Amino acid sequence: MELQIRKLEKSDVSSVIEIMQKAFLEDPWKEEWSLLACQNRVEEILSIPQSLSYILLKDGFVIGALLGRFATYMEHKDFIMEEFFIDPKEQKKGLGTLLLNHLVKEVKSQNVAKLSLVTLRGSKIQTYYERQGFFESTFMTLMEREI
Repeated sequence: MELQIRKLEKSDVSSVIEIMQKAFLEDPWKEEWSLLACQNRVEEILSIPQSLSYILLKDGFVIGALLGRFATYMEHKDFIMEEFFIDPKEQKKGLGTLLLNHLVKEVKSQNVAKLSLVTLRGSKIQTYYERQGFFESTFMTLMEREI
């Protein structure tokens, strides 16, 4: 088994969206994304000039991705994780942690002060992120408004 992490390129989008669709059909999300919606989401993130995204390959095949972007906040730079998923057949093997640790190393070398993300409150995903050193912000809250 050969694992490789590299930057996500435009030519990877079709493989990435198939994994994204599968991953979000599973617990805890249970979301039915069409391939077109996945493609639009991935291409939208990639089109941001400050984006940085990685894919995880196993024996040459995409099995996961982490997409995000840099954001300036006052005098420092943060990194916002927009999407992060591993093929459901490959989960619980430490591969997500491998990909996340790669991102941390890369953004740390670029003087990023903080990683942030939005996830489901009270879910196994929140517990995963807490094991990786994330914590629920007491300073900020996510606000929504239906339109």
